[in-house]
Amino acid sequence: DKEFYLPSKENLAAQSKNNNQVHNQTGIYEGFEEILETDRKLTFNSLEDAYKRYWWNKKNYKENKKILDELKNKIKVFHNKEDRDPNECYELVKAVFDWGGVWKARNEKHVNKIPKKDLLQQIEDGINEMGSQKPNLDVFDKKRSRMNAGYTKYYSLACEDVIIYDGRVGAALGLIARKFCEDRNKDKVPSGLNFRWGPAQNS
Repeated sequence: DKEFYLPSKENLAAQSKNNNQVHNQTGIYEGFEEILETDRKLTFNSLEDAYKRYWWNKKNYKENKKILDELKNKIKVFHNKEDRDPNECYELVKAVFDWGGVWKARNEKHVNKIPKKDLLQQIEDGINEMGSQKPNLDVFDKKRSRMNAGYTKYYSLACEDVIIYDGRVGAALGLIARKFCEDRNKDKVPSGLNFRWGPAQNS
């Protein structure tokens, strides 16, 4: 069994424990709320078990996927337009950041400082690099484009074969890579697993 510490009671707390439909859909077990009140951690038996208990913004995996699929479609349609409205880009960025719980935390103030036409250009530049087989990471220097826990969510919806890659995802993949090396008695991380990672709230 693996223990996973939960980052936010507000985002992860279940609805009423009497709501059997929620429990059946998510796999969240009886007493979930009480556990959050005490040691703030859950125990999973496997990745499949963790998937079944997925819970974000008081919604299960299926409900969140529906929201993200709708956002992805809107973003794809928008960026395929010849005439793209900077105001619409701003609203899409805000919607994605809101879903990810990172709008109010840090990004609202920063994004609102950027002229909307510049924000659109920065997003477009970021999409172009993220879609490249040899991206120029220097583009993400906070002046031309930006990369953090909010923007990675947007690029994951706007680009093909791009995942949400925030600090928690990086840490989880790093743990898997470490376990791989330990199981095979490797004293050096193979180049294919030696990926970049940044701590939470870091850009």
